[in-house]
Amino acid sequence: MSQYSAYYSILQYCPHPERFEAINVGVVLRPQDPEQEVKVRVVRAGKRVEQVFGNIVENRFLIALNSFCNRVRDELSKSAFKESFSDFANKRANQFRVTPLKPLHVSNLDAEVDVLFDKLVGEPVKHQRKPAAKSKLKKIFDSKGVLPLLDQKPEVVVLPEYELKIKAAFGYQNGSYNLIDAVNMTDRDSAKVLKEAGERALEGSLLFKHYAHQQNDRDKKKLIVVADFGSHPFQLFQDVRDILKNDGTQLYRMDEIDGLIDNIAANRHVH
Repeated sequence: MSQYSAYYSILQYCPHPERFEAINVGVVLRPQDPEQEVKVRVVRAGKRVEQVFGNIVENRFLIALNSFCNRVRDELSKSAFKESFSDFANKRANQFRVTPLKPLHVSNLDAEVDVLFDKLVGEPVKHQRKPAAKSKLKKIFDSKGVLPLLDQKPEVVVLPEYELKIKAAFGYQNGSYNLIDAVNMTDRDSAKVLKEAGERALEGSLLFKHYAHQQNDRDKKKLIVVADFGSHPFQLFQDVRDILKNDGTQLYRMDEIDGLIDNIAANRHVH
């Protein structure tokens, strides 16, 4: 057996062969032992290719890449794979190409093909989108049975003297009319959380002052903020709550809104 336990090659996409420009789109790892499986890993989307070479038809590109991978596997499954693959690589003149085989030591084929891919190809990690704070709050209200008691997407409040528009996800009446908005603080550092709190405090203060002259309490408006603090320390929540409270705005944690839910339920007949 050779001193090397495997060989690898890089799969490349070259849409304009005459320009000698190519982008790495995958790697293949061929164990020296013919009983072991050839490992291939390629990009799962055409975004990087499109960024380099312009518009492509992604489905067509991925189908062609998959077909090329099958050809590569076939060549590397041959007993005299080194000579066969070298001949295969030299004859490639279309959009997909392979680099000459290079030897390397491996202890784990699956882990090694991932390491090679990350190092030689790379692909942006597609982060799973977290549910928006408003959607999360809506599910909580629904599960607690108070969603039908709320106005969803209440009318935007315009404060012309400040050139300010205040939007909220929900609203309900409990004497004053309460605008409820949801905010995601999970991906922000403490400084940004405090900045957001300051902006919400200002909105709440201006909203309250604008309607303070109304004789009927039902015509007055207040702001309630429900925030998802994630793993932020409780002290940060307390600091933000104090900032908002000073300007007449209430703050609830997304995971501790029983008091708000109870108030909504208690005022179900107030319209």
